[in-house]
Amino acid sequence: MQIAGKDIKDYIKIITIPVVIAAALSIIRSAMDLVGIVVVRVPVLAVLSCLTGIVGLIITIISFVILLAVAGWVGWNTVKKMNGTLINALISGVIFGFVAGLISAIFSIIVSIINMILGFSAIGAAVGIVTMVVTLIAAPIIGVIIGGVCAAIGAIIAGGK
Repeated sequence: MQIAGKDIKDYIKIITIPVVIAAALSIIRSAMDLVGIVVVRVPVLAVLSCLTGIVGLIITIISFVILLAVAGWVGWNTVKKMNGTLINALISGVIFGFVAGLISAIFSIIVSIINMILGFSAIGAAVGIVTMVVTLIAAPIIGVIIGGVCAAIGAIIAGGK
């Protein structure tokens, strides 16, 4: 199937390594979230909950900055390796952003489910379910926007027309 003059396989080749990077970052963030969930539930370790929150925030910020750079790299690679245009880079970035957002949402939902299981709170479970639905919808949409914009910027830097 052709999209903007390029085969879908070309786009998949361009985004494969960036998607693996996005998945790895999601796993790292989720693991840190899980550590925070466990630490809060163990009375002796509850003092460390502040530290896990701060470390988790730092990891999230660093992950976000890395993902911005990776999305720009998608656009750069589209122009340099695929001889693509700015439109091709935008499409690559949108596909990457959607997949990365979906992966992030899935890992966030898994963490939320574990938190709900350990939480034993009806109100917490209700809020968690709403949060999961919003995350599943919003993360891919935000990923599409950010991925497309950053890939377009990467393509412009690479000299794409």
